[in-house]
This record gives sequence, structure tokens and C-alpha cells, in this order.
Amino acid sequence: MDEGVIGRAYRSVAISWIIAMIWCWVFRSTWVAVNITIGMAVGTAILFAFHQIVRKAFVPGESKGKRALLKFSLIKYPVAFIILIALVRWSKFNAAAFFGGIVLVHFALYAKLAGILIAEQNKSKQS
Repeated sequence: MDEGVIGRAYRSVAISWIIAMIWCWVFRSTWVAVNITIGMAVGTAILFAFHQIVRKAFVPGESKGKRALLKFSLIKYPVAFIILIALVRWSKFNAAAFFGGIVLVHFALYAKLAGILIAEQNKSKQS
């Protein structure tokens, strides 16, 4: 895979968000749209953090990356807990839409991966 695959993955997430917002607009579900947006923002933030940590942690001979990975691991769960507590206490919170937003991020990544694999298979069959 080339260097630009991460940028294209973020673009796929943005396209998934646009499709979800059109769906919410059609069904006039404003609060569902807000919850999906929050879920996708959380999912994308986690993806971005993993991307940054992996880039730093898996450099041969570099110890800063391992410390960054440890910090990320120690901070991630308390921050996620605080966010979830705040969301659950919010009167407009819709758990299905929030977790659906997180799942949409993963779906966009799996769709991107499937497209890459299919393209590589077609390229190898043509060669």
C-alpha cells in the first residue's frame, strides 16, 4: 500500500458521513445526525491517534514511540469513559446513532480495504 492510503481512508470516512447526513436529512432526524456525527468524530479521532502512535512507535531504535504508545494506552480509557459518561447524561443522547457513527468509520475503512484488495487481485489477474 502506498503512503496516500490513510488520506484516502479519511476521505472515505467523510463520504460516509455525508451519506449518513443525507439519510438523516431525508428522515428529518436532527438529533440522530448529531449523535452520528459525534460517534464518527470519536471513531475518527481514535483512528488518527492510532495512526500517529503507530508511526512513532514502530521506528527501529526509537524509544520515544514506545513511551507515546504507553501514554496513549493510559490516557485513552479514562478519556473514553469521561466522554461516554457525559454523553449518557445528555438528554438527546441516542446510543444506537452514536455507536452507529463509530461503526460507520470502521465500515468505511473495511470498504476501502476491500476495494484495494479487489483492485490488486484484478491487477494480478491481468498481468
